[in-house]
Amino acid sequence: MSAGPRTKQLIWLAAGAGLLALAGALQRPLRSRSRHYDLVPPGNILARNHPEITLLTMAPGGLRAPLINFLWIRSQQYHQEGRHFDAMQLASLICRMQPRFAGVWRFHAWNMAWNVSSTTRTPDERWRWVYNGVRLLRDEGILLNPTSIKLYNELAYIFYEKMGGFMDEMHLAYKQQWAGRMQRLLAAPPYGMTAEVIEAFRPIAQAPLDKTPSRQGLKDRREQVIMQADQLRLIIDPNAAGDDEQKAEYYEAKAAEYAELLAAHGVKIDEGLLEAYNKYSLDDAVQVARPALWPIEPKGDRAKAVSALINDAKYAAARGRLLAFVRAQVLWHKYKMDPQWMLGLMENYNVPLDWRQPIAHGLYWMTYGIHATGHVETGEIPSMSVDRQVLNCLKALTWNGRLTYEEDPARADYPRISWGADRRYIAPTQKKYDEIIKLLVIVQNLRKKPGQKPETYKNNKLRTGHVNYLIAAIEMLFVLRRTDQARQYMDWISEVYQPDGQEWKLPLDEFVFHQITAGGAPIPQRARNQLTASLQMAMYYLAAGDDKRYRQSVNYAARVYKAFQDSVPERIKLPPMAVYAANELGKMLVAPRAAGFNLSLDARIGLYSLIGRRWPSEGADRPGPQLIVYDAVAAFLRRQCDAGDIDFKRAFPPPPYLQEYRKKQAVKLRMNPRQAG
Repeated sequence: MSAGPRTKQLIWLAAGAGLLALAGALQRPLRSRSRHYDLVPPGNILARNHPEITLLTMAPGGLRAPLINFLWIRSQQYHQEGRHFDAMQLASLICRMQPRFAGVWRFHAWNMAWNVSSTTRTPDERWRWVYNGVRLLRDEGILLNPTSIKLYNELAYIFYEKMGGFMDEMHLAYKQQWAGRMQRLLAAPPYGMTAEVIEAFRPIAQAPLDKTPSRQGLKDRREQVIMQADQLRLIIDPNAAGDDEQKAEYYEAKAAEYAELLAAHGVKIDEGLLEAYNKYSLDDAVQVARPALWPIEPKGDRAKAVSALINDAKYAAARGRLLAFVRAQVLWHKYKMDPQWMLGLMENYNVPLDWRQPIAHGLYWMTYGIHATGHVETGEIPSMSVDRQVLNCLKALTWNGRLTYEEDPARADYPRISWGADRRYIAPTQKKYDEIIKLLVIVQNLRKKPGQKPETYKNNKLRTGHVNYLIAAIEMLFVLRRTDQARQYMDWISEVYQPDGQEWKLPLDEFVFHQITAGGAPIPQRARNQLTASLQMAMYYLAAGDDKRYRQSVNYAARVYKAFQDSVPERIKLPPMAVYAANELGKMLVAPRAAGFNLSLDARIGLYSLIGRRWPSEGADRPGPQLIVYDAVAAFLRRQCDAGDIDFKRAFPPPPYLQEYRKKQAVKLRMNPRQAG
């Protein structure tokens, strides 16, 4: 006998009530497991910063799942139709409906930075999409999933490969945009040794900053960072510090007075202070970024007053303390970076990180991710894969770590930048190689079965890459005339790896020369690089008064030049070596900072005079570097002399044979424009 409708209703009602009771009973253990597996954002971040996400996630799973599927399909259709902004809105909604699913954030960030960006054509559009991917991970995904190592790695990869690499045809635009942001925030690091760079950053790491997650990322309606007023008081108010030790660490006697003077002229202790500092400061960290002829004369009474305050030596300590405070606040709130971890990274690896370089941020995020997800201190990062990524960053910075930066008044977001090799990264990279190889040998031997031949340092799997890196480093150091250090690395390879080949028994200079003449003739690009680098260093050493190193650099350049000329047919021979020397001389005279050197105008006047005596012209037919370059640099140098109230004709007198040389150049230009110069 079948049950009646009334009976069925009662059965289903009882079953529903039972399931509801069961669901209620499971809530407490489910919440406990969520907390155990870190599936709950810290500090009630969702409810405070993203109430819309809280609302969306309250929708029943049976309704949310098909809606999410629909949004995914629709988002991909929009991308295929080229409606990327519409697709981005849907992607944002998908992420908010699945806030604790790290794969969703990772996919959409990767899609923006790599796929969508490649469909656009202008630098501004490319940068917008790449940086949208960065912000999606950094400002939202990681905030809601702070223990997901994959999100940190994806963010690091965007910085390291997309922005810091060279595969994208618009990589320069990304580097320019990022360098501009960091220059305006942190200014240029010192030119000196690693310790000097680290000490210059230390005040930022030591500035008062409350890193409570619930206080991070607060901004006003203008998207300006809201400074932590209680932390600022530690600097300006002697009564704000909790004890004498805290007062000694933060309080600056003249900071309150300086802040009041700035406020009287409309400059607050926020990002406005950075703007005023970048506009008017005469500090080297700012001056180095300005074009040589860019006027900074303030116009108007207010501008003059602000400029005077920004450069007032009386308030130097207060200004430094307040600038460090603002920079730390912006790093923490806007860029989600921990200044103390940044300093620890530089100290642990002993590297002079230039934070204007995307690769430095790639290094930061891959190491900070281990710290945030595994509670590892700066110096105790055990992951082999992370170690290799760190090694790749250090190697990249060896060849491209020295950034030269100059503002472009016509394109504020796209400064003129270039990269150069940086010998300061060689020793840290060698140390990291040594650490990884020793660990690799231990791991490999633990995996071997009894009786198998043990792994040794000499025959490790990274041997070839390690040796090739050190050979390139030896060449760099030799060109820089750091011969003792170059010889140490050459001896180290011979002792540890015991490579075959007679070249390892050669003197250092012969060894380096052998490397660029492998196969009997100079390798063209390496020969040119060695030639120009040697001549550049020759000009620098001459300006610095180091005549011995000047002669060594010129002699080595001459040897490379002769070997190349003797080994190639007439049609691909190089111009006279004096032409290459003139190019390097011109860089040193007009804009030495663009070449990575810091030479005063007086030093350049001395260089101009000395090169005329050390490398003189032998007539208009055999011009020296001074004669070749004079007309190209005279106008620039005249304006720099005028700005410094220096007599141009006395500082840079016309070289001998100038009129005859001009006539010959005019004839060459009429006959064949490509042969003039």
